[in-house]
Amino acid sequence: MKRVLAGIRASWGGQLISTAESFAIVPIYLAYWSAGRYGEWLALSALVAYLGTLDFGMNMAGGNKLTQLYSHGDFVNYGRYQRAALLFYVAIAAVGSLILGLIAWLLPISQMLGFQETSSREAGLVCFLLGSQVLWSLPGGLITGIYRTTGDVATSQWVRNATSIIGIAASAACLLFHGGMAAMALVQLTCLSIGVTGVLIHVRRRFPELMPTL
Repeated sequence: MKRVLAGIRASWGGQLISTAESFAIVPIYLAYWSAGRYGEWLALSALVAYLGTLDFGMNMAGGNKLTQLYSHGDFVNYGRYQRAALLFYVAIAAVGSLILGLIAWLLPISQMLGFQETSSREAGLVCFLLGSQVLWSLPGGLITGIYRTTGDVATSQWVRNATSIIGIAASAACLLFHGGMAAMALVQLTCLSIGVTGVLIHVRRRFPELMPTL
C-alpha cells in the first residue's frame, strides 16, 4: 500500500512539474527568442517526436516480463531478457542516429519546412540533436525502468521528475545566456545523458545483479 501511495505522489509530482514547465519556460523562450524562431523550434521538436514510435511497445512488454522474472527471483533470465531488449534499443538508436545524421546533412530541412529564421545548417544540426535525444531515450527508458521492475514505481517516476527539473533549469540557463537552438538541443541531450548515468551508478551500487549490460 505504501508503494502504491508513493507511486501516486510521484505521478502527481510529474504532472505538477510538467505544468510548471509550461508556465515558466515558455515566457522565457519568448523573452529571448522571437515568436517565429520559437515556432520553428516547436516544429522541429514535433517532427523528430515521431521517432518515438520506434519503441514498438518493447518498453512495456519488456518491463512486464522483467517484473515477472524479478518477482520469481529468476535473475539469470532477467539478465538475458534485459540484454536482449537493451541490444534491440541500442541498435535502433545507433542506426537511427546514423540515418538521421545523413538526412540532416543532405536535405535542406529549413527550406522544406518553410523556415524564415533558421538556416538549413542550423535546422539540420538541431534536428539531429533532438532526434538523437528521442532515439537514445529508448534505451534510457529501459534503464530507468529497472526500479519499476522491482516494484518501486515511485523511484522510477522520481528519476524522471528529477531529470525534468534539471532539464528545465538547464534550458532556462541556456536561454538566459542567449543560447541558440543548437545549444538548447545539446543541453537537453546532455540532461538525458546525466539522468541515465546517474541511474546506472545507483543501480550498480544498490542492485548489482540487475546492472544492465550488452
